[in-house]
Parts: sequence; C-alpha cells; structure tokens
Amino acid sequence: MNAILAANAKPAADKRSRLIMNPELDPIERGMVRYFLRRYVTWCARSRHWKTMNGAAHLYRSLGNVDG
Repeated sequence: MNAILAANAKPAADKRSRLIMNPELDPIERGMVRYFLRRYVTWCARSRHWKTMNGAAHLYRSLGNVDG
C-alpha cells in the first residue's frame, strides 16, 4: 500500500516544483507582484526584518522589468 501511495505522490511533487520554478506571468501580473514586493521590502526594512527583506529583494530583482 505504501508503495502505491509513494508512486502516486512523486508526480504531484514534480508538478508542484515545476509550477514554482517556472511561473508564467503576464506584464500586468508581474507589475503587481513587483509593486507588492517593493512595498514589502520597505516594510521589512522599517521593521528590521533583515533576512525577510533580503529574500523579498532577491525575488523582486529576479522578476526583472515589467515589460519583459
């Protein structure tokens, strides 16, 4: 029984990681996410949450420009 559950669980994990690693955002969605992250980075800095701020800033930079 455990082998059947393990076999069925593996594709779901692969699908989940693929969705997380390759988000397909259109320019409007990307702009909204970048707007949120910019404000969140500011809030983290003011609240002195340095590790969270650095993670959010990294994600903000990884999204690139709104145009592409």
